[in-house]
This record gives sequence, C-alpha cells and structure tokens, in this order.
Amino acid sequence: MTQHLLTSRQRPLRFLLALGAFVALSALIPVPTADASMEGAAQEGRVILVGFDGADSRTTRRMIDEGRLPNLAKLAESGTFAPLISTNPAESAAGWAALNTGTNPVKNGVPSFIKRNTKGTQMPAFGHIYQEDMVIDAPSSALISGLMAAAESTPFEPHIGLGLLIVLVSVVGFMFVLRGLLKVNLPLAAALSVLISLAGGYAGMTWMANRVTSSPATYEVPQVFKNAVTQPGFWDIAARGGKRAIVLDAALAFDQETVPGARVLAGLGLPDVRGAGNGNWFIYTTEDTEVHRAPKGWVDTKGSGTGTTFRVDERGGKIVTAVYGPVNFTKKAPLQAQIAEINEALKSPDLGWKKGGELRDKRKAFEAELKGLKSSPHDHRVSLPMTLERRGEELAITINGDTQTAPENGWTEWFRLPFELAPGLVAGGLTRVRVMELGEVITVYLHTFDIDPENPPIWQQVSQPAGFAGELAGWAGGPYETLGWSCMTNQLKDKKVPVEVFLEDVEFTMKWRRRLTHSVLDRDDWEVLFSVFSTTDRVQHMMYKYYDSLHPFHDPVESARVVDFFGKPTALKDIVPAIYEQMDVTVGEIMAKLDPTDTLMLCADHGFTSYRRGLEVNNWLESEGYLTLKPGNTKTSNSMALLAADWSKTKAYSLGLGMIYVNMEGREKGGIVPMDEAKALLAEIGSKLVDLRDSGPEDAPFAEPKQVVLDYAIMDDLYQGPQEWGRADYPCADMQVGFAEFYRASWGTVSGKLKLVKNEAGAVVPGPMYRDNSNNWSGDHASNSPHLVTGIFFSSKPVQVPEEGVSVMHIAPTVLDSLGVPIPANFDLPALVRK
Repeated sequence: MTQHLLTSRQRPLRFLLALGAFVALSALIPVPTADASMEGAAQEGRVILVGFDGADSRTTRRMIDEGRLPNLAKLAESGTFAPLISTNPAESAAGWAALNTGTNPVKNGVPSFIKRNTKGTQMPAFGHIYQEDMVIDAPSSALISGLMAAAESTPFEPHIGLGLLIVLVSVVGFMFVLRGLLKVNLPLAAALSVLISLAGGYAGMTWMANRVTSSPATYEVPQVFKNAVTQPGFWDIAARGGKRAIVLDAALAFDQETVPGARVLAGLGLPDVRGAGNGNWFIYTTEDTEVHRAPKGWVDTKGSGTGTTFRVDERGGKIVTAVYGPVNFTKKAPLQAQIAEINEALKSPDLGWKKGGELRDKRKAFEAELKGLKSSPHDHRVSLPMTLERRGEELAITINGDTQTAPENGWTEWFRLPFELAPGLVAGGLTRVRVMELGEVITVYLHTFDIDPENPPIWQQVSQPAGFAGELAGWAGGPYETLGWSCMTNQLKDKKVPVEVFLEDVEFTMKWRRRLTHSVLDRDDWEVLFSVFSTTDRVQHMMYKYYDSLHPFHDPVESARVVDFFGKPTALKDIVPAIYEQMDVTVGEIMAKLDPTDTLMLCADHGFTSYRRGLEVNNWLESEGYLTLKPGNTKTSNSMALLAADWSKTKAYSLGLGMIYVNMEGREKGGIVPMDEAKALLAEIGSKLVDLRDSGPEDAPFAEPKQVVLDYAIMDDLYQGPQEWGRADYPCADMQVGFAEFYRASWGTVSGKLKLVKNEAGAVVPGPMYRDNSNNWSGDHASNSPHLVTGIFFSSKPVQVPEEGVSVMHIAPTVLDSLGVPIPANFDLPALVRK
C-alpha cells in the first residue's frame, strides 16, 4: 500500500509540512454565509398568510358592519371573507396542526391538547406533544473528539501527535509575534518560541488526558419536549418546491426536519428554559404572611401549578436572593460513575470493614443525591444571583450582574439568564421583571423564563435552522418571547396579578409580534410568509366575563372600569372588541407594505364564545347508566371517574375537551363493549346529549330550558388515516361532543373527573351535572361545535367558497396552489378556486 512507501523519518517531516501548509492556507478559504442556502431571485406575487388565534367570524362580521374594522372591511370588499370551520374539536392544537399540514388529525397525529393514554390505561395524556429523554454530546467532548481525531491521523501515538500539533501551531504564532512584530533576533526568537511551545504542548497533553478520563462524553437530558405532528408543514413543502419560506410563531412547528429554503420560528408547544410547557413564573415578596423560602418556595397546586412564590427578607434596603433555572441534569452521570466505582471497590476481598463502611456511607449519600434530582428538583436547579435594592422611588434589580431600575408598577427590559449546567453547556433564558409593590412591602414579579432565541439550549431549539431564531433577533433589533403559550393567562387565572398586568403583557406581546413580522416584510428573500398572532385568543379567554353581561360572574361596576390599552382609555367590557381593533391595525400595516401582485390571506384556528356553564360529562354518563361507580366509596375527594369506575359494568367514559370513549373489548383494560356494537352505542349517547336541556341553577332557574349540546361526531365517520379506529393507537376520541353556545365540558371532565358529594344521609353520591364557570378563564371554544365557533378566512384575491364552507384544511393547499407548488396527494381537501 502507498502509505508504507515513506520511511519512518520521511513521514513526520511530510506530516509537518502538510500541516503547516494547511494552517497557512486555511485562512484564505472563503466560508459560506448563513444565507448561502437561501439565495435565489424573489418571485413576483408573494403569498402572505397571517394567523390570528381565536379570531371569531361572528364578532368580526359584527364589528365590520359597525364600521370598527376598516382594513378588514376593505379586504372583504375587494376579496373574500368567510367563516373558517375548524377541526373537531375546535381548538388550537388540532386546528393549527390541520391548517399547517393540510391533513386531518388521524393523519397528522394531533387530535387535541388532551387524549386518552394509548398505552393500556384510560388516563389522560397530552395529545399535541410528548416528552422523552435525549442524549447529547458533552460540549467538551466534541472538542476533545476533534483534537483526538486530528492527533490519531498523524503517524505517531495519539498523545505525541497531539503534542506536535500544539507545538507546531504555537511555534508559528510565537515566531510571528517575537520576530515579526517585536523584532527579536532570529536565534533568540526561535529558542523562545520552541521552549514556550514545548511547555504548551506538554500542558495540553496533560489537560487532554485529564479531560478524557474525568468528563462524560454524553449527557442524558430528561423529558425533552417533542412534537407529535407527523406531517410536514406547507412551508416545508413550498421550500422543497423551490419557494423560500419564512414562518413566525407557528403552532407545533418545533422539533421538525430542517428543510433548505424554509426558516421557521416555532410557537405553540415550545416550553420555557426550565422545561415547563406553560411556563413557570415567580413572585418574590417580603410580605410576612408568606413563609416559604427559596429554593423551593410555594406552588399553588389548586391553581395552574405554574407559579412559585418566594419569601425574601430586606436588610438595609437590600434583598439578596437568586433566580432558579433548569435542573442540572449533568450531575447524574458523575454520580452514577461514583456509585459504580464504589460498587467495584466493594468487591475487593482485601477491603477492611472500616474502609468498606466508609464507602457504603459515601454510596448512600450519592444515591440520595441522585434520587433527589427527581424527587427534590428545586435543590438541583442552576441558579443566578439576584439583588433588589431601593433607589429612591425606584427599585434596582440586578440579575447576574445586569442592573435595571423600575418604579412601582413598572417593567424592566429583558434580562438574559445564561444558566450554565457544565463548562460550555449553557441554557439561555430571558425574563422581565415588574415591580408590584415598593412601599413597606417589596414584591416583584418575574415573568416566565423564555428560551433566549440567541442562546437556546442545544436540546430544545426554537427554530429551524437552529440559528434562524438568533438571526431574527438581529433583524428585529433585540430578543423576543419564545414561550409557546404567550401572555399571562395562568397568572390571571390563579388571581396572582391584577387584570391590568395581564393587559400590559398582551400589549407587549402583540407589539413584538408586529415588530418581528415587519422585520420580515422589509426583506426580499422570501416568497411565502406565515406569521401567527396569539393575543386575540388570550384576551378572549380571560376577558369574556367583562364583555358578556350575562356571564354568571359579570360585575357591571368592575366591567365599566377604565384601563389603558394600547395607549387608549378602554373600559374592561370593551377589551374584547379592542383586541379585534388591534387585529385590524395589524392587517392595515401589513397591507400598506404589499405589492399589487401579492396575495394576502388571513386565517384562524377556531372562533369563540362565552363560557358560562360546564357539564360534568361523567356525571351525566353515570346518571344515564353508561358509567358505573365502584360500591363503598366514602370520600368525595375520590373524584377520578377513571379510578372510581367499575369497569366490569361501565360502557363509556369521558376525558379531555368533550371527548367520549367506549370501554371497548380488546382495547381498554377491562373493556366490555364489542367493537361491532360501539358505534350504535355512541349514536345513542350522542342523540341523548343533543336532547339534553338545562333548567339553570336552583336559585336562579332559566325562563326556558337551554340546549346544552348542539351536535356530536363519531370520529371514525369524520376522519380516516393510517391508524384504524378501535385500535389502542387510534389518536382521536370515539366521539366528540359539540357543545352549544355558552356551554363547555366542565373543568373536572378534562382530567377525567366526576363531581361527588355527600347526601343528607352522609353517603357519597354523584353531584350536580352542571356548574357555573367561576374562573377568570371565561371565554372558550374547545368543546363547542366547530360549526358554532368558526374562525376567520380572508383572501385579497377573490375565491369561490365551497357549499360546505371553508375548512382549516383548505388553507395549506390554497397557499401552495398560489405559489405554483404541486399539492401533495395525502391532503384532505383541494385548493380554493379563484374567481
């Protein structure tokens, strides 16, 4: 072989010469820019699709008719406006997944936010995301591997080759400095360069040996968020068809393949930097009634369970505390290694009893710490120092050395949170701080720790390609929110912040979404843009009790109270219409930047209605004999229908957002209903639900009983895909209840509960079937009929509206058709036809 033709003396010389030539020439090799794969001439006739989560067609039509939405009125007049029918159920996870992919929930894998666990139990599980452990390379291991690979390519032993690499590069560098810049005479410069480089080479070999032996090559990251969508988004299909796409805040767009030509910022579904799906937030207070201190604090488990309150102490006008990021999972591997080393040492026959006892005590301590990573995560979170200090009428907040000031009721700008789990392994976060109280008591609110778009953890990227999120921050002039569930709904739902603070956050979010969108509109390197705004949804969820004068918890006086919203004094009862007016402003700004050949489309994943009353679906099933409880229950706290049910007698049960499941033979554990009888059973249940009427609360009955359920759908008759109905892996429910106006599945039903009470005799029995909604979450859509809560569809180019209406599954094929990209065969519906 030719590699054996060189003599042993020639090989080192040839290697050194080649390496020197490589070092000299490498600087001359041009490096392609990040945009190299995106180059191409912009086509005429771009497509801009703008999504407004929860934008209701009925509210939009009414406000157009009232003259309050001039830009949308103009778009409807020159183009097309129609109700947009969502998926069944009509909610964001299923609706956006179908809209993005052009496929139904059975095909794309996302039936809802909640579904039945498909692994042999009837318990609820997430339907839009899942979590799994991920193995990542330790940051230093990549460097070590690269250096060792280079060293092993030399004709020497790897450690000698590594030393020579360091020495050669060092000699060249020091000669340049000493001889070229400092004009040291040649013999002295050469001698000094060699001596220093030899010392460096030896130190490098020693360091490398220590790193290789002491550092783990990989880390296991627990419970990383993964995307349940199984089909590509229309933007990826467009990019494969030669059309450059930019996507901003699209739901369920993370954890997907990077397609050249598609730049995607994900939205709904992304967690915070701590790995919390809805985002963790924090309150620090000196209030005496709060007693729980860091790092654990107090979590209100009766609420959303997303917020933590810490009691802190002020001393000399200053508070010293910390902020707490992700659990440091890098501790796991070293602990396991130490335990394994002790176990090996304990096998020695020469080990004395004293030494053996010491080793067992050490192992016990290591095992306790390892267990604590799961059982007591607050003790193992990466932290950064925070101080709060009075400065006159303001509070100075310092986090990790960055100081900002804010007055009472004022916000800071972003703080960057570089949580370092191990050398080189950083999970970058962002937060803002609001000073809630600055009197005798100091209270500050720390917003959710969003993933920093310019420094995301390598295991939870927020964009495809990974660098696009940071590039976008450069376009927009700074960092931005990345948490999939934006706006402070849980904080208001848990009654931890006043409504004004929620509205401040809504305004902040919408202004930044506009800023991101305009940063793309001002560029010419794309043919299709998809940008999603979530604030329409969040406002309606939280503000309907002010807007709907017949909501059971409507307070006329409070609803008339005026707050500042987008720079205008606005009564709380007018906030819902006001967010539609802001939607109209956003559309007008976008229209002003379009060319005549561009196509603008607007869409929504669903509409909205007021949520006044909830039906305890499992209570109703029990009352009709479809669900039977085990005898002998003595506690009202045992309210999990799925745990309390006698499965040998139960035919059907409910969990999630209006879903009903058959206790089917061969599918459910303890199933009793044959598959060939299941659809007849579902039709019977559905018909009874449509006939159901609510007479109202006992103390305030309705003048006339109200219809509770508008319609129902047997899912196998509605959607087909690769999973067959009746199998455990079928993603959808067996039947979806379509609630009528103002009704929804109760809060308890979502998690599979039924209401239990004690009767006069003290026996535990099923409680009332209906419950007024007393939650701040007062508007909804999630289990209403999709034919009731329709979203919006607008097109600047007139299209024909099909007889059956426009569906969310019409959007993807219509966008692709407008771009001239072939429509995939697995799409459920064709493109809308232009007039």
